[in-house]
Amino acid sequence: MPFKISGHSDDIVCISGDVEDEVSNGANIVIGIAEASEGQDAFGIRVKMRYVKGGVWQAGIEPIDEDVACPWPVTVTVERYTAVVNVDCPAGTPISWKKTRMK
Repeated sequence: MPFKISGHSDDIVCISGDVEDEVSNGANIVIGIAEASEGQDAFGIRVKMRYVKGGVWQAGIEPIDEDVACPWPVTVTVERYTAVVNVDCPAGTPISWKKTRMK
């Protein structure tokens, strides 16, 4: 099931898909596996959501690391006051996040 990540209001990051959650303040989100382990390669992307001056949400998308592929389509659209990141990954794809401090 694809993941959709967007900002809401001035302090919530919404994650929907296989996992449904709201993260207060900003968030650094990893979709996939960030570190290789025995018998399993790293794969995926990192999404950084941040509330910025002007009252809008910014999305930064980056590879997890050099030589680590993102095997799915990723799209970014803008809806009113937030960037929306859609990751078309299969059901069961791991996702993890850490809150970031908002200024």
